[in-house]
Amino acid sequence: MPERVARRVLGEATLWDAGTRLMRAGDPEGWQAIVRVAEMQRANRGGINECELAAAKANKPVRCKIMVGGSRS
Repeated sequence: MPERVARRVLGEATLWDAGTRLMRAGDPEGWQAIVRVAEMQRANRGGINECELAAAKANKPVRCKIMVGGSRS
């Protein structure tokens, strides 16, 4: 219930939009870290999926390579 009240007070269309706005305002650096990690995950989706399968097959953590780079938002 408090989440829906916050959404209305902020004038956002969805709970997701309201939450995003609150996170960006409450901790801009933390929000940017979330954005960067999400971008890195999207850019490496295939490699991460392969690595998760390898870890499941080995039943232990495995080393994986990912690509990091590009511009920072």
